[in-house]
Amino acid sequence: MKKTAIGLCLLLVLTGLALPQNKKGTWFLGASFGGAGYSFGHSESSSSYDTYLSMNDSSYYNFSIFPQIGYYLQDNFVLGGYFSLGFYGGKSDSSSTYSTTTAVHKYRELYVSVGPFVRYYLGQEGGKGRPYVHAYVQANLYPFYTGEYVPSTGTGYTYEYTTYKTISAGLQIGYEHYLNPTLGLQYYVGYSFSSNSYKYQYDYPTGIDPFYHNKSYTHGFSFGVGLQIHLSRDKK
Repeated sequence: MKKTAIGLCLLLVLTGLALPQNKKGTWFLGASFGGAGYSFGHSESSSSYDTYLSMNDSSYYNFSIFPQIGYYLQDNFVLGGYFSLGFYGGKSDSSSTYSTTTAVHKYRELYVSVGPFVRYYLGQEGGKGRPYVHAYVQANLYPFYTGEYVPSTGTGYTYEYTTYKTISAGLQIGYEHYLNPTLGLQYYVGYSFSSNSYKYQYDYPTGIDPFYHNKSYTHGFSFGVGLQIHLSRDKK
């Protein structure tokens, strides 16, 4: 009962605040939930000890949450940053110039992203909601990435990253529905592009354990729902 009462009081306070949305000097707080996406891409890689070329076509799904904080530098214009925590899983179909054998990799991974964003609200003020355009750049971290490959014939192996560099940029188009002068519920769709460079260390049961270099690009489409909070610094 105590927690319920506190929650109701907080809701009443937020509902009753007549704070200006999308105005200069307002803080922008939010956390998207239910974010999801589907991506596809193609990559080619070579090793340090042979001249063969390996090719890979991949697709994966992802879910994430990302709290963000920003500040209205001007009316309708927000500059801020965010932190993202997500999970993805998928598969890849691989082939090589040295063999007719193909293989399938299945993988799962936890990832962390950080970066800046800008947002601009369109349309007229005073309505129940407004469309917006949102752009961002991010650096992606993979602190716990390991993998295992099990072929249909032959011996499998494990692998892990030793170094990685990955930069992403994206554009979202969305609509924020104002629940009250402080809270907004947003819906969005987006497109993203990533450039990736990895170095793998492979661990074979026997023989030499080589390093592999990989460069790839990925195109992605996403959709999601989020909650936004607009807090004025005006003490009134």
